[in-house]
Order: sequence, then structure tokens, then C-alpha cells
Amino acid sequence: MSFFKNTFAAVGVLSVAAVAAAFAMGADITRGWDPKAGEVLTSFAERYATTDLATAAVVRIPVDDGLSPDDVVDSMKLRANMRNIKLVGEKPLHQQIEAIDGTPYRYTGIFEFCDAATAKEMLEYNPDYVAFMPCRIALFSDREGKYWLSTMNMDLLIHGGKELHPELKAKAVKVREGLMDIMQAGAKGEL
Repeated sequence: MSFFKNTFAAVGVLSVAAVAAAFAMGADITRGWDPKAGEVLTSFAERYATTDLATAAVVRIPVDDGLSPDDVVDSMKLRANMRNIKLVGEKPLHQQIEAIDGTPYRYTGIFEFCDAATAKEMLEYNPDYVAFMPCRIALFSDREGKYWLSTMNMDLLIHGGKELHPELKAKAVKVREGLMDIMQAGAKGEL
């Protein structure tokens, strides 16, 4: 009987030591992280647990009924211009699919926006950010014919890890807010 008591006591002590070590390692690993990192990463993990990686990593908003893709695109272009964010690329993916497949495909367009000055600073901070540039907004029709706008959740880049220095963080937040404003204008057909 004392063998089992001693074994359980040893397991208990080892468990407490393991939890303490994990906590200490976690505190060391997260040193220097953005104050919102826990909140942003928890939200991402919760979405990922119920969907998939792509859905968890994006922000998607519905387009108002009755708006055509041209209405949405015109509104996005105007709002981007107002915010001094340049449209640097358009990719009509549905046309490429149609060209390969030979059959009509639902609307799927990718629009690339950039604030080159902020992009330069982000690249100076970490050149791996280039993989996320330029910022993309997708306009697509789902299988039921409903239009949606989608973009990467920039909070994952801004707040999801090591804290950006304050000036760069403010600029990155401004770009994120600009992209969301562009999407909202497009979704509502605002001119």
C-alpha cells in the first residue's frame, strides 16, 4: 500500500514540477510579445478548432444584395484612393479558371492594395513580411451566388507575436483600418 502512496506522491510532485516548468518556459517564450497576442491567438485558435486554417485566418464580410461585382470594385477603388492606398494589381481568377476549364465559373477576383511607405518599414523590420504583401482583398461569389469580400486577418501579423515598435505598429494598424474601410465601402457600394 505504501508503494502506491509513494508512487502517486511522486507522480503528483512530477506533475507539479512539469506544470511549473511549462509555465516558466511559456513566460520566457512570450517575453516581448504584443500585449494583445494572447487574445488574438486565442480567437484564431477557437476559429481554427471549428473551421479550417484558411477560414480562421481571414476576415470575411457579406456584400449587400443587389450590388454587382463592378459596383463593389468601383467602391473599393474610390475608397482606396481616398485613403491613399494604391491598387497595385487585379487578378480576375474566374477568367483564368474559365480559360483552362472552358466553362463559366462564378466571379472570383483578387485585388492587391499597398501603402508602399509602410511596406518598406515592415520589410526593414522583418523581410519575411514580403510573403504577405501586397495586401489582398478577394471578391467572390459563393455557390449560392452571394458575394463576399475577404482579406487576411492582419491582427495576426500586428498583434500575434513579437511586439512591433510603436511607430511601425501605428502604421500597420492604419493600413489594417484602411483595408477594412475599403471592404466596408465595397460591401455597401458606397461612392
